[in-house]
Amino acid sequence: ADLVQSLVENHIDSGVDVTEEDVAIFYLENPELFKKADRIHTRHILFKVDAGAPDEEVDAAKAKAEDVLELIRKGEDFATMAKQYSEGPSKDNGGQLGALKKEDLVAPFSEKAFSMNQGDVSEPVRTQFGWHLIKVEKVNEASVQSLEDASETIREILTKDKAKNLAYDKAEAFYETTLEGDLIAEVGKEMGLEVKTTGLFS
Repeated sequence: ADLVQSLVENHIDSGVDVTEEDVAIFYLENPELFKKADRIHTRHILFKVDAGAPDEEVDAAKAKAEDVLELIRKGEDFATMAKQYSEGPSKDNGGQLGALKKEDLVAPFSEKAFSMNQGDVSEPVRTQFGWHLIKVEKVNEASVQSLEDASETIREILTKDKAKNLAYDKAEAFYETTLEGDLIAEVGKEMGLEVKTTGLFS
């Protein structure tokens, strides 16, 4: 493993030939790597309710959510209301959840959030955690990264892949050349590798 890693680094340092054609073919053959799913930037205010809570607790938490929603509709800042009323871990951050894909969110939070427009605030939404008020702050629609934008990343992937293949070939050649054991130092020197000697071992 150390031999192969050393050879990989040597090949990368010496420059592996990756052509523009190689990059373009990789881009065409791996389209899923360059697709970006819809993402939304959201905030939420959570009013906790246990999954098996009695109806009275569920209704009381929903009533709290509706009271806070009314304050927001009258002009109160959503983030300020989150800091004051939310019972979720994002409370101190104004309820901010950041940019998330649909699969990053629990249902029915995800269904509701991804049906909203930028700037919308939802009615109370029930999940396994309780009632949520959701605000969509920004929508990033699905997109595909261009070949030009992806080319540097692709070139890095192909360079490492080609270097690894060359390294394994060279390591195998080294192994076959030194089966007798006497030529290890000589061949290692020719390949520009450091030759180390171990102590005795069982």
